[in-house]
Amino acid sequence: MRALAVFCFCGYHYCVPPQTFRVFVAVQFSDGLRRQLAEAIARLSRAVPPRSVQWVKAENIHITLKFLGDTPVNDIAKIGEALTSAVSAAEPFEFAPNGFGCFPDARKPRVVWIGVDHEGGQKLKALASAVEAALAPLGYPPEPRPFSPHVTLGRIRRETPPRDASRVGAVIAAQPAAQWPAEKVSAAHLMKSDLRPGGSVYTSLRLAPLRPHS
Repeated sequence: MRALAVFCFCGYHYCVPPQTFRVFVAVQFSDGLRRQLAEAIARLSRAVPPRSVQWVKAENIHITLKFLGDTPVNDIAKIGEALTSAVSAAEPFEFAPNGFGCFPDARKPRVVWIGVDHEGGQKLKALASAVEAALAPLGYPPEPRPFSPHVTLGRIRRETPPRDASRVGAVIAAQPAAQWPAEKVSAAHLMKSDLRPGGSVYTSLRLAPLRPHS
């Protein structure tokens, strides 16, 4: 149970929730890969119905390893320490983004994504498992669904009519095979997400390096 701050004023007690950050653990991308994926987003946005998809900004493109949600600020230090310890046993590796897809499927899409190559995906899964195991004792249990390595490009807007959403799925399903240059993973990042009118703004709270090659 997360603690509440208790204050007493003139005989009355007030319980004040602790300050929280919206937090997740992610693999960050190089500027070069972000530019290439931004070009793919621009091309797709011209092919789907207008305003049907909320596309991810280039500077926000990443792979989420674990979403923690609203997290007490006082927990950030110990989460960062656990994350650093967990990933320090893994060696740096590479993955290559490839192919387009939709969650849950192309008929009724909610998320537009790019997948990753099999070998890189297996290493991302292992890294995500290590993060899950390290954070579970701190009160952040593993996700019920298996980790699926992917790069989120956009989300179907809630107000999008079903016919337009289906059109988005058809456009994504018709995309030719594509692959981007391999990207090196040398660290995991503990990230803070601030929800603002212009979209989410991400800030790195802690960088957790993987073990350098000996």
